[in-house]
Amino acid sequence: MSENEEIYKLWWEYLRRSEPYKRYCQLKPIMEKRECDADIDPQILKEFISLEDLEPCYSANGDIHTIPFKEWYESKKTKGALLKKLSPSTILKKSLKPAKLSKTVGSIFNHIIEQFKNLHHREPTAYELKENVIAEIESLISGKIDKSNESLYEIIKPFHKPSTKKWIKELEAYLRVYDLRSGIKDVDGVLCECDKMRYREIIELMQSSPIDEDKRGDQLRIYRRYNAKAKMIIDQAEKGLFPQTIHPSKK
Repeated sequence: MSENEEIYKLWWEYLRRSEPYKRYCQLKPIMEKRECDADIDPQILKEFISLEDLEPCYSANGDIHTIPFKEWYESKKTKGALLKKLSPSTILKKSLKPAKLSKTVGSIFNHIIEQFKNLHHREPTAYELKENVIAEIESLISGKIDKSNESLYEIIKPFHKPSTKKWIKELEAYLRVYDLRSGIKDVDGVLCECDKMRYREIIELMQSSPIDEDKRGDQLRIYRRYNAKAKMIIDQAEKGLFPQTIHPSKK
């Protein structure tokens, strides 16, 4: 399996664990068969309406619970519809949506003013500020993201795709911890319920050794963070925002 395919297999697995998305997949056929809203149980209709934010993801990916990954992946690849790393201009557009506009613009202005003061020992004039802001945005559009501007990079980084083997291993570890903690087991491609495990049991299983009592607190924090990150990725996947940048854990 190629690295790119591995990434999308992970996205697939995370989305499969979204209970809201699974329920939407169950309700969508019922809603499509109705002739009018009066034909649907009011509670079903209310539940479906509450999940309508998942429609874009469903339209793009369908009921992933009934389609094998290989079939889905090949179909997407044939149609050229696989999620791709977003272009710099698309990243800029997304970062300039109303919900993020003030943060994006504010981080650019603050960073430029701070850099200018460090270099010239004074604040920039209005003209100098305008020229620097234009240059910063042009750099952003061309794909040159200044990582020294931490606040801006924090806004933009979620639109980048994980692309290293280490990253993939981390994402796999998050998912495994989530499954063990939530009592989920994949049996022949079907997600089934099983006994939930305590963190101590998970640590000993994944490390293939008894827990080190001297490091117990640190180990518990790491595995709890893994579980929390998996939940975050599931939430992002159901919104169609995968690949989501999640930095490998700092050990």
